[in-house]
Amino acid sequence: MSRRNKSNFPILALLVLVVIAGIVFMTNPFGDGNTNDSGDCDPDPDRKGYCLVDPGAYDAAVFVVGNTQNSPSPDIFLDNSEFDNILKNVFYSDNIKNVKLVSVAGDNHTLDFKASSGVAKNINASRNNLNKVKKELEAAMTTPADASGADYMSAILKASKLLPKSAENPLIIVIGSGYSDTGVLDFAHDDVLTRYGEDQTKLENYLAKQNQISRASLEGKTIIWYGLGEVVAPQKDMSEYSEQTASIYEATLNYLGATELSLDNPIGITKDTKSVDSSHLVAQTFTSALTAGDKFEVNEKIGEFKPDLASLKNPDLTKNKLQNFSKRFKASKNLKLKITGYIATCADDNSLSLERAKAIRDLLVELGIDKSQISVDGKAGGPPEKSGKEFLCPEESSLPDDERRTVIIEVLEN
Repeated sequence: MSRRNKSNFPILALLVLVVIAGIVFMTNPFGDGNTNDSGDCDPDPDRKGYCLVDPGAYDAAVFVVGNTQNSPSPDIFLDNSEFDNILKNVFYSDNIKNVKLVSVAGDNHTLDFKASSGVAKNINASRNNLNKVKKELEAAMTTPADASGADYMSAILKASKLLPKSAENPLIIVIGSGYSDTGVLDFAHDDVLTRYGEDQTKLENYLAKQNQISRASLEGKTIIWYGLGEVVAPQKDMSEYSEQTASIYEATLNYLGATELSLDNPIGITKDTKSVDSSHLVAQTFTSALTAGDKFEVNEKIGEFKPDLASLKNPDLTKNKLQNFSKRFKASKNLKLKITGYIATCADDNSLSLERAKAIRDLLVELGIDKSQISVDGKAGGPPEKSGKEFLCPEESSLPDDERRTVIIEVLEN
């Protein structure tokens, strides 16, 4: 009898401990909210579910996102410990509502992002919510551009206006190549790298004449930039010009009064790195002689035609935007140009689009290209988005009318 009682005692004791543990778990399944079982958080002793915020942490952040062709997809940046720390501090400061996103494309629309979760009643639940917010942020960042073009400076200035005045330590985070094809720093058409890459005084004189910007508009702002100068196809490699690009932006942002800059933060792209999948184009920045396969699109931002006519509203502006391309073509050998005009609707013939192509040809001839090197064509609809089609009617196209009314210049082997 005594042997049986002795052998059952450990089992009974174990059962009692299991029952007690179960009762404790049911009463408070995640602990008191101040345990730190992940190693990534110093719990706030005064507030359950909160991690301590780093001293001087950013309490508001606006992302400027290169969700266009020519820039690596912004989600490549999210695997980044510095980003995780920034987001964590904003989250535990109860300021996740102050996180906003601005696209560099088109008219710099804000991207749809609103965090669905905030700090919870315990650390584990808060951590889960933070991970959820990060996924929501990734989805918003990778929303494809809804218009052609890229203008990083305008997007940065818009981001600055979106930062709440109540923020004590606001931050602008830029993710993208920096190669704009419109705006104050138009790398694609204004030959910014050659003009200002090594002459800061000349750049400041140029900036002083620009009505779109004003000094001190970035006063008190910190700007961290990831991926500046890093590009993907169809943009040709720009690594040779990364220092010049950074120098131009540093001088421009300092001119506008930015308090603190961190521009040298490469993302680290590979040959497999892709952009966001967008049908909206960004004009290439050409830095050397052209090669077969290069393209230049004279869209309405570059050359707007009068309605139903082949005459340009501002031929001098269009000619100026064609200068860099023309210079690069004249430096090339054994090449020719094919110019194709497109229209927004579908017509019975190609007469209007052909005449518009001829108008662009005539500007290139004025810029010194031999007329014999240029062939012209016109299509009875908008540009094709996939191979196998000569043109698309509006119901077949995903492009807006202002991108269908265009003239495309292609560089071909002679």
